[in-house]
Amino acid sequence: MRNFSNRLKSKQFRIGIALLVSLVALYLALREVNLQEVWVIISKTNWNFIVLALLSVIINNLLKSERWQILLSVPLRNIRFSKTFMVFMIGQMFNNLFPARSGELSRIILIGGKEFKYSFVVGTLMVEKSLDIISYGLLIMTTFILIPIPEWLNETAFIFLIVSLLVMIALLIIIIYRHSLFKLLEKLVSWLSVNLQTRILSSVRTSMESIDVFYNRGQVFKLAFLTTIIWGTAIITNQFIFSALGLQLPITAALLVLVTLIIGISIPSLPGKIGIFEYSCVLALSVFGVNSSIAFSYGLLLHIIIFLPPVIIGLFSMWVLDIDQKTFKFSDNQ
Repeated sequence: MRNFSNRLKSKQFRIGIALLVSLVALYLALREVNLQEVWVIISKTNWNFIVLALLSVIINNLLKSERWQILLSVPLRNIRFSKTFMVFMIGQMFNNLFPARSGELSRIILIGGKEFKYSFVVGTLMVEKSLDIISYGLLIMTTFILIPIPEWLNETAFIFLIVSLLVMIALLIIIIYRHSLFKLLEKLVSWLSVNLQTRILSSVRTSMESIDVFYNRGQVFKLAFLTTIIWGTAIITNQFIFSALGLQLPITAALLVLVTLIIGISIPSLPGKIGIFEYSCVLALSVFGVNSSIAFSYGLLLHIIIFLPPVIIGLFSMWVLDIDQKTFKFSDNQ
């Protein structure tokens, strides 16, 4: 039993499962697709809209970097936006190329240690992800209101909605009862050694500094505004790819593609979400009567448009910041 348990936890097993999921998704996406037709469809693409989609993706990442900059500014540390943007894009590149959301770890290492304590950076990422999860819930609710949700999405979307609500409640509780929760934690760890207590409480206290931003109404408005525009540009990117392929579809189609992709890419798969991404687009566009070949072409183009900018800018950023393998090590004093 122990050997079987160890195999389940092994890296090779996880990679095998991810590969299987991606291959199954790719098979399902290609099941009714005529590859020759896909080539013809892509060859007739309106590249003006592809350029606009690329610009939309870059703006989306700039806005996400600006939002992170606001979260990082809580301790009143001065950090150049150019560095925040480059580190953010390196993180996005790592998320695209490597498994297990390694991009977040790279951001912690590259920003933490010098400008900020690692635990504080972890706190900013937790706030960032909380804002996005709450946004997922709002997007799903909007989709529920505007269009009939297909059965294959209904149950999963409802689960995401519940998770979003729980995250929002948890965030509010932490913001409102921050000091009481910290005192409770002090009691819970009181049985540990003094050294371990100090380390735990210091890390939690530092990470909690990331929610100071919510005590400033102006900053809260900025975060809400940026988060809204971030998801708005994601929808616009989807719409630009519709136009590039000559598809006359409503904005609700772009919204459904986004919601389906959010749910789809949360499933463990190969780096880059190969297969899962395309199949999610095929499923979403089938609701609007788009045939599989066109939907697969759409998913392929959208995948490339979203995938390429972070990789190119991320590699350039690593060169500018002179980042190598030695950089990705934690210092002992954080």
